[in-house]
Parts: sequence; C-alpha cells; structure tokens
Amino acid sequence: MMEVPMNASELKALKPKKSLYRRTAGGGLYIEVTPNGSKLWRHRYRYSGRENMLTLGKYPKVSLKEARRRRDEQRDLLDEGKDPSEERRYENFKRSGTYNFKVVAEAFQDALAEKTRTSAEDTRARFVRWVYPYIGNKLVDEISFRDVMLIIQRIEFAGRGETARRTRAAISRVFRYAMARGMVTSDPTPLKEALKAHEVVPYPNVTDPKKLAGILKAIDGYDGQASTKAGLQLLPMLLCRPGELRTLRWDEVHEDEIKLDESRTKQGQPHIIPLSNQAKAILSELHEVTGHSLYVFPGVRSADRCMSDNTLNAALRRMGYTSDELVSHSFRKIGSTMLHEQGYDSAWIERQLGHTDRDKIRAVYNHAQHLEGRRKMMQAWSDYLTELKSESSASDPA
Repeated sequence: MMEVPMNASELKALKPKKSLYRRTAGGGLYIEVTPNGSKLWRHRYRYSGRENMLTLGKYPKVSLKEARRRRDEQRDLLDEGKDPSEERRYENFKRSGTYNFKVVAEAFQDALAEKTRTSAEDTRARFVRWVYPYIGNKLVDEISFRDVMLIIQRIEFAGRGETARRTRAAISRVFRYAMARGMVTSDPTPLKEALKAHEVVPYPNVTDPKKLAGILKAIDGYDGQASTKAGLQLLPMLLCRPGELRTLRWDEVHEDEIKLDESRTKQGQPHIIPLSNQAKAILSELHEVTGHSLYVFPGVRSADRCMSDNTLNAALRRMGYTSDELVSHSFRKIGSTMLHEQGYDSAWIERQLGHTDRDKIRAVYNHAQHLEGRRKMMQAWSDYLTELKSESSASDPA
C-alpha cells in the first residue's frame, strides 16, 4: 500500500489555522490539526455504504508508525465484515464491566450519529434533561417497567406529550441496542399505548407582513449571544429545520449553498440549501466568532457540542414572544405560506423545505430541475424580508 511521505519533522511543523484542517497520511489515515494546535490521528473508512471516522490517538503520543499500525488493525476488521467503530464500543463495554444506562445510551447515540446526527443530538438533549437524572447510573439489567413509566409520566405531567412519546421510543431503542449485545434479555419500556393521548398542536404562524417585519427587526436588535442572533436571522432566510441549522458544521457551508448529506436530514436524503447574499454576509461575520469550532453554532459551555435544542426558542421567549405566538419552527410555515401567496412553484417551495419525493430516482431528477429555480426564489425571498424591515423602519414615528 502506497503511503504519502510524511515524517516526524513534517508533522511537528504543521501549524494551526483559523479553521480545523486535515492532511492525509495515506490509506484513509489523516492528521487533524485544530485551531488550538492539537493534532489528532483520524482513520476515515466506509462501512455499509456510509463514511465513518475514528480517532486513533493524539500526536506526538501516538507516532506516525503507531497510527498506521492502528489503522491497519481497523482495516483488518473491515476485511472481516466488522465495523471498527462498533467493535471499539463493544471493547469499551467489556473493559468497564458495567453497563449503566447512561454508558449504553451514549454508545447508542454515537452509533445513531453515524446515520443521523440531528436525531442523535435531539435524543441526547432529551436524555440529559429527563432520563439521566433518574436512571442514568442504574445498570440496564436492573431498570424496571416502573422506572421507565415514572419518567414518561413526569414528562406528561409537565405538559410535554410529544416529548414523552419521543423519549419513550428512544429509551426502547437503547434497550433493543443493549439486547442485541447481550447486556439485557428484555425491554422494560411501556408500550406506546400506555401514554396519554395528546393533541398535535400546529406550529404558530404569522401571515401579516407588518407583524413579520416587527419580528425580523426584533431579531436584529437581539442583544444575546452572537451565534444565537445569527441563527434567528438565518432561519427565515433558509427555511430549514431548526435542528438542521443548530447542528450545522462549517465543512457543510460552501460558497453559494449549504450541503447536507442523508445523515443530516429528516427524510434521509441529501439536501442543498441555496444561500442568498444576505445569508452569506451573516455566515461570513459569524465565521469570525465561531470559525474555530467544528460547529457553526457551538454550545455555550463547549465548542465541541452544537447549540442546544432549546436555545433559539429561549431567545424568542426572552424577546417577549410566547410559545403560542412564535417558535423557531414557525419560520418554515411563514415562508411556505408567503411564498405560495407570491406565486412561486409549489415544487420549489416543498423542495426548499426538505419535503423530498420518496421515489429516489424521481427525487434526484426533481433536485436537478428545481435547484436553479430555488436559488432565484430564495434570493428574492431574502430581498423581500430586507424590504419589509426597511418599509417598517420608514413608517416608524421619529
């Protein structure tokens, strides 16, 4: 196997840049240099049609020779039809000798993140708030039906019916993950029929352009975190799902568009989001603030995690909007309603919202057909939002 020439002097000479970068060492092995100067060995590989990346250690503690040896061990696992990432998690379990719920759930979420990062982050946030405080340290084979039912009931009593439903399903998936690995023999999660029936409440909408102008101006005047303000400014311009936005990585942001692979979308299909000139300007300014992080919108406590799922809605509450008036998801409904009223092609709008065709061949064709139309539509939509704010400012009393 040909290796890219690299020696200790070259590795030592690699300097940090404003953004994270990688240099190949051949055969899927990379040295990753972070903005703070740290150097990590990474092995990129494909398993079951999906690309994965594993950390092999930190340089110089792990030398180039040792990194290649570890890479080769993982390639041997691939030749045996095994996923190195899954094998590593299993070995960690065996070494610990204890399978408490939090350890197993974190392993499950890591596996889930390889398929859909947004879903994994949402699941992790729900577990941190509702699950870990009660059963996080309990061994999985000691958790009872009553333990799980009490968690679900607490969420229901808080008036969070949809959260209860999703949390129940996620807990069950963790136990099925544990069953497949011989950690437990059954799933104690209550059936979904045990949950209270709850009414699905539609997201609040805004149909009055003057009211929308007031919201946009309030966002521009938000005095909280710069990344939170930028997120709120981008939501009405991009019309993407809030979860797709807050988990956005800088390597997904390109000159004229955002590119999300199938692991990042609700529909499980790649999605391109055209960037208007206004959106580009916001992202360019934000890069000066968060460009050191993997995430465009890093968490407040750690740049290694993305913004929490409640941050944008909490900012709207701080601005004075109740959950009955406006939520972060509302901007998708606002954009859909107004773009349809303005006469744009419904297929363009649906594609912009990420509502893809289940027929994969037809979806690829539609994607190619609609992209240029969506670029023009989204620039015109951003121009319209800018004009709304300008007209509102002109009509404000001096």
